Amino acid sequence: MTISDCENISCIFSTFLDESDILKDSYVLEISSPGFNRVLKNEKSFRRFIGSKTRIQAFKSVNNQRNFLGTLLNFEGGKIKIDDVINEVVEIEFSDIKKLI
Repeated sequence: MTISDCENISCIFSTFLDESDILKDSYVLEISSPGFNRVLKNEKSFRRFIGSKTRIQAFKSVNNQRNFLGTLLNFEGGKIKIDDVINEVVEIEFSDIKKLI
């Protein structure tokens, strides 16, 4: 879900609420999503977000790199596979990951 999606949903619901006069008092409607900054913590999280963009910080260097940005391809056998924008497909041991968003 993007910020634009949240805006669109907010406009639709605000219009509905205003026109239906359900709420008698003034209100502030906020629509949000955990989106890109959601931290992935377990295998279930990884499986749900395969195909999504992710950022990874590793404790140690992989191909002379510790920070990765790319598409999450797989999580199997204790390894994360990411299509990194710099080094293309990279496998990182789950235990070597410092932070994954």
